[in-house]
Amino acid sequence: PPTCTPLHAFAVSRHGSRYPFEKGAREMEALEARVQHFLPQCSACPQWLRSWTSPYHHSSPGDLAPSGAREMRRLGERMRQDADLKSLLAKPYEPNVYPIVSTALSQTGRSGGALGQGMFGRAEGSSHDTAAFVDTSQACSDISLRFFKSFWWACPDLKDAEAMDREAERAVAHLLQPIADRLTREWASEWEVSTSHVAYMVDACAVEIALQDDASKMCSLLSPEEFEAWEYAADISFFYNYGYGYAPAYEAAAPLLRDIYSSLATVIEDRLTDAYSSPALVNTRVAHHETLLSLYAILGLFDDGVDFKWDTDESVRAGRQWRSSEISPFAANIRFVLYECDEGPQDFRVRAQVNERDVALPGCNGTAVCPFVAAWERHRAALEDDFGSVCVRHGGSYDERTFVDLCQEAFPQPAPPASELLGERCDDALVRAGDVDT
Repeated sequence: PPTCTPLHAFAVSRHGSRYPFEKGAREMEALEARVQHFLPQCSACPQWLRSWTSPYHHSSPGDLAPSGAREMRRLGERMRQDADLKSLLAKPYEPNVYPIVSTALSQTGRSGGALGQGMFGRAEGSSHDTAAFVDTSQACSDISLRFFKSFWWACPDLKDAEAMDREAERAVAHLLQPIADRLTREWASEWEVSTSHVAYMVDACAVEIALQDDASKMCSLLSPEEFEAWEYAADISFFYNYGYGYAPAYEAAAPLLRDIYSSLATVIEDRLTDAYSSPALVNTRVAHHETLLSLYAILGLFDDGVDFKWDTDESVRAGRQWRSSEISPFAANIRFVLYECDEGPQDFRVRAQVNERDVALPGCNGTAVCPFVAAWERHRAALEDDFGSVCVRHGGSYDERTFVDLCQEAFPQPAPPASELLGERCDDALVRAGDVDT
């Protein structure tokens, strides 16, 4: 706004494109084995498919791909050129002025480093990019960015996996089965293609695009309408596991919401009292798509007011806001910019943007730039929440034991001392157990 001065920004981003985790790699290997067993003589199949091999060959499952590093660096460069952020990023880099925090997995930590390179570029007089410090949250005590795992450890009796996945399973059965049947029929082989195989093909398509920039192979097997059906089935799963479909799942994002508002409110308080309690100008977090989806929901964004089912009216499906490919792709981001304006005393306003486009927070009368107090009042109840209150409100039993203890119980293989479990040791255990974040 022309009469306003940016004071502070808080940004949360998903990591960039990554390699598959071990489970995804095994699925693609299984798909390759099926192709090589059933389709070498398939006259109805595309020539390339008869000898197709998995595009994934990497020794570090889940690691940031080169394309992902480029995505994050470019995001940082765009932040540096943004009209509002440009002045906030003008100071020489210091970790306490520009803190970057990520979760404990390598794809987020490395994404934070690439983002920092783009945000700060080369220091004056240097021929090298700025090496930004990334503070990696401990995997077993991260309630702010990995709340979607930590909350269920603290309140396990609320995680009704059967109920949370029921609608997604119905969507798979009704929306993906016709795709599997078509491929089985057209290929006329002994391979009875399943819905799981269709999902593997879509995953392989994503990997071929991310790693090889090639959409001519697995991506060519499905029509645009079939990709839309697959995406809708996936969005239903995300809706009930991280979004509006199950309130405890997104209400667990309260610690992150509180971090955001606390960061903005601290700057306001410093401004009003001439204090200097926090030097941070731009606070940055790098996490996962689960983090973003639940954050959107607790903020009240992308709410279609519909409990999505497999048979939801097609016009509603087509026009939905809850579309993961648009709101939470790799390098997706949401940021909040705090302004001081001169149209009255204590005129502080906040602007919200998702993927660098303005969005109107609920309570802001449809405008992207909103009085800070109005936004804060809209989220007051959620800001007063914690894991315990969310758990008890929905009928669960809150476990107040430390999250390190809970992590040790979840991954007892073997159970090292708590001091050793933190950081990389715990992160390794999470990856080995398949408890990984996308």
